[in-house]
Amino acid sequence: MTMLVSLDQAKLHLKMDHDLDDDDITLKIHAASGMILNYMKDNALLFVDTSGVVIADIPYEIKAATLVLVGMLYGNAGEDGGTGSGWSNDLPPYIRGMIYRYRTPTVA
Repeated sequence: MTMLVSLDQAKLHLKMDHDLDDDDITLKIHAASGMILNYMKDNALLFVDTSGVVIADIPYEIKAATLVLVGMLYGNAGEDGGTGSGWSNDLPPYIRGMIYRYRTPTVA
């Protein structure tokens, strides 16, 4: 499974200095990474191969978006992520804005 950020990076972002929630945070990293990569569509293959192994340096914008999403998943478990509109099938607008340039355009 793909992790666009490390557990240590996520714990630093969450200001976490204990190991009690490591399994939960790791789960959230995997979920957030998958959501980010799904949004990027085919361009995700620039950074991970088809088996999910990271093959290139992850840009800062993608790492930052992943960390923000991990924080939302961790801090608002079972809630709407602070968006007020529910998660639906899309990322919050500010996360989409962070990684939009890495997304494969949709052709109608």
